[in-house]
Amino acid sequence: TGHAMNNPKDVPFAAAAMWALVAIAALPRERPYLPLRHVIALGACIGLALAIRPGGLLFVAYASLWVLTSLVASRETSVRHIALAGLGLIGATVIAALVAMPVWPFLWERPVIGMFKALEGVSHHEWRGTVRFNGRDIRSTAVPWT
Repeated sequence: TGHAMNNPKDVPFAAAAMWALVAIAALPRERPYLPLRHVIALGACIGLALAIRPGGLLFVAYASLWVLTSLVASRETSVRHIALAGLGLIGATVIAALVAMPVWPFLWERPVIGMFKALEGVSHHEWRGTVRFNGRDIRSTAVPWT
């Protein structure tokens, strides 16, 4: 039998995902929640992941969750500070889309709708290849719970 083949996008996406996670973990836990340099770095890192796979869009949700927990943990009550944090997340999302757009002609006409359509499309994609698990190749549809 042949060996399992990994998608050539797997390793670059894993690296970009790591950068996105580091950018999220580097976000301040208190005011200002999203300084401009963090917005730019976060957007660029998420954009790199998004340029490789539509699943990179999930890092926007992870960053939003991080900022939301920071707002709650610091008991932020200032509408201005909460709004600035939200604008920072929107800014990072726009930067991510701009970074990803050159390699996604699909997004050129409808950037926002196109991203969500692509994410929906891959979430319904059924892959029936083989994967390497515990030293042997097994069908992706027969992966044990472990």
